[in-house]
Amino acid sequence: MAASGDWRDGGLIRGIGIPPPSGSYRVGVTHFMHKNLFIRLYYPTKATSGYQYVPHVYNSRYRRSALDFFGVKLAGLVSAIAGLVMDTRIPAFLNAPLLNTATPTVDAHTSTDTHSHTTTDTHSHTAPVSFPALVFSHGLGGSFFSYSAVCCDIASHGFIVAALEHKDGSACLARRRVPPPPPPLANEGEEPNYQEYLNEWIPFDQGSRSDFDLRNRQVKERSVEVQQALDILHIINETGADGIVNMLGSDEGAGCGLNNILSQFKGRINTELAAVGGHSFGAATSVQALDEDPRFKCGLLFDIWMLPLGPEIFSTGVTKPVIFINSRAFTEWKENFSILKKLLRQSQDSKEEPNFGSKLHSLYTINGTVHMTQTDAPFVLPPSLYSGAHGAGLSPVTAYHINSDLSLSFLKRHLMKDIDYQGAVPILDGGEGSSEHVVMETVTEEDERKEVLSLL
Repeated sequence: MAASGDWRDGGLIRGIGIPPPSGSYRVGVTHFMHKNLFIRLYYPTKATSGYQYVPHVYNSRYRRSALDFFGVKLAGLVSAIAGLVMDTRIPAFLNAPLLNTATPTVDAHTSTDTHSHTTTDTHSHTAPVSFPALVFSHGLGGSFFSYSAVCCDIASHGFIVAALEHKDGSACLARRRVPPPPPPLANEGEEPNYQEYLNEWIPFDQGSRSDFDLRNRQVKERSVEVQQALDILHIINETGADGIVNMLGSDEGAGCGLNNILSQFKGRINTELAAVGGHSFGAATSVQALDEDPRFKCGLLFDIWMLPLGPEIFSTGVTKPVIFINSRAFTEWKENFSILKKLLRQSQDSKEEPNFGSKLHSLYTINGTVHMTQTDAPFVLPPSLYSGAHGAGLSPVTAYHINSDLSLSFLKRHLMKDIDYQGAVPILDGGEGSSEHVVMETVTEEDERKEVLSLL
């Protein structure tokens, strides 16, 4: 074993594991498919006894496709080895009950990192009546399981998080459920039995990454699915389980007891406080959804991929609060970063208010990170197989905490309107107590002039 203790010196088979969430609440998780939209739902819970952590990936087909997504290219890798490599569980309890409003909780975030604005608070309080919502969109080649670390962490701070699977060909693998061939004497008008439905698998579309027409069409399809996910959260909030028809087969184990779980969500999702977030293609999808759907109040944008966005987005800019969190590698991708700065200049705030919360659009770069740092890859894969490991100097756990602190501070300021976050917050605003690993990027007309001069 290496003496340095560097995280990249890990084992050959297993990753370092997904870090425990930092919030006050334990996390529950359930899965369902309504109208052929698959969702992994994260939520606050109290239960631990009798419930198990959920597998990161519970299907062998997804495992193999996930290895491709995470950059593992091993020809002929058999399912057994894939199972060993991906044998990771996320710190969320499968089908645990939603946290009861009468449940007393104790704030348990005790981060010692200087970049954290959140301080240890040991006072007890009861769970809120309803929880704000976040819909999370995966990147190109990702899926619903690719960002479980960040989704778990946000849920542990009192959010309902819906991670969806896109069916436009941008996922490493996706599926829809289709009816089996009808028997010869089938009765017309019979209610469908979704337990008998079959999986129709949708492979990753290998189209060119520079094909604007393809990617612009996809980002609009993805935006529709993100809005459908929010529709589903509205249905669950209004009806509990009554308005949801789960199309998953019971043999998967994912949908067992779903009606009992979702019935607890009636009146418990604050759909008036809805945010959207995503990574790469998912961040572009989030911008598209923010432009199209007034129900989304703000956005979390990790390593946004700019190519898919059409001219209509740039004509108005982003009019709602968003936070751009870039890996160092994505900030150094000059072509993409130049377009991002163009969007930011177009989105400059139209007025200034005498508080820190008036700045609606912020851009940060986390030094020592690469594009895959913002995914689960560093946690579920050993460094020997994780293709981005040796390009990242910062520990993935440290990067994870910085990502979470930036995201949660932003949500508390702009979505929750938390009074404690309307003043100076080091992780967002710099100054004493801010992280040495975070660079607050500025975008000015002077920057634009420098770019023009550099091309002359």
